[in-house]
Order: sequence, then structure tokens, then C-alpha cells
Amino acid sequence: MKGNRKAAEAEVLAWVKDVDTTGRTFDYYKERFSKMTDAQFEKWIGELEAERDYVCIISENMGEKGLTIENNLKVAEKRGVPIFERIWVTHPKTKKRYLTNIPYPIMLLQIKRQIETIENKRAIPSATSKKRDEMTGQLLGAEMSLSLPETQILYAMGLDAVIVESLKYRGGDIEGGNEFDRRLLETGEVSINSLLETETRVRSTDTLKVLLFGMHYDNNL
Repeated sequence: MKGNRKAAEAEVLAWVKDVDTTGRTFDYYKERFSKMTDAQFEKWIGELEAERDYVCIISENMGEKGLTIENNLKVAEKRGVPIFERIWVTHPKTKKRYLTNIPYPIMLLQIKRQIETIENKRAIPSATSKKRDEMTGQLLGAEMSLSLPETQILYAMGLDAVIVESLKYRGGDIEGGNEFDRRLLETGEVSINSLLETETRVRSTDTLKVLLFGMHYDNNL
């Protein structure tokens, strides 16, 4: 839409209004356009066409929900944007390519494939419950860490109990972690649901509370 600023602005505002139902993104771009000169606007359009910049959607954490899957699907249908497509897959053994019968969602996501796959290697934690960080109560050892992508993969697989064990009972809940080990040693099994009935929490919560009070920030942690 180079050379037709009015039409370009209208197109951007129409899209963000459909996607972000709170209207905040619409207000942001409307205000931004009012402050841009024609030269600045043309340069921005050029960046969009070169895929060096993008029209962003504003969505605050813990704020009003303006983005939903249901609405995104409606907007995609309205705008003629295909989300579900049949994809070509190469069979790992025969190396034959075939087209899937079922359409799958195709989109750009900031997710990296984990390197610690069974084809690559197995990572066995070397840390023990005897060595903990004094401030957070977390077990020491790099192998005991759980990244956000790893957590998302576990969540997608429905392994909620593994997440709770790693982030809570191995991630700084000393009292709960000790109870976890005691039950495991005495009975050979542990129920996460049963442990969650006890009132224990990670030490990092109390540590952060003290740090915030030390900086004169009131909090309810």
C-alpha cells in the first residue's frame, strides 16, 4: 500500500481491532500513526514489506483477556488466512514422503526443539537433596534446572505431576521435599495430590518477600 497512507492505516487498524478485542492495540496504533510523518510511515511500510518489522498485538500478563483461540479462528476465517493445512511428512525409515490426511495448525512459534532427545543423549541428574541453595532452597546442580520450553513440553504431554515435583518439591519447597523423600523411602511411592494437601511452599517466596520489604516495597507474598 505504498503511496496510500490512509488505506494502509485503515487496513492495520481493522486487523488489530479484530484480533485484540480489548481495543488497546487499536488505540496504540491510532496514536502512533497520528505522530508519524509521511516519510516515517513510508519507511515503516517498507520494513513490513521486507519482513524486518511486524504489526504487533498488545496483551498484558494478568490483564484483560483480549486474545482467544476462538476469536483468532474466526478472524482467520474472516480474513481468509489458512491456519490448518495438510503437510508433507517424510517417513523416518522408508524416507517416502506422503501428504497427511488430517490438516494441522501451521504457525510461527518461538519454540526450539529440545536437544536432550533419546537419539542424542540421556541426562541423569547428579544433584542430591543434601545440597541446596540457601536463599531459594533449590537443589544445586545444573542438571536439576527445568527450562520454560521443557515445562511447556511436559504440560502438553499431561505430565503435571512431574512439573509439580520439579518446580515445587525439588525447586525450593524444603519441607515438602523432605516429606516427599520420607514417603518414597518408607513406602516406595509418593502421591503428588496427597502432598499438595499439606501447607508447604518454596523458600524463594519468603526470600523475595524479605527482599521487597528491604527495598520498602509492600507485598502480600
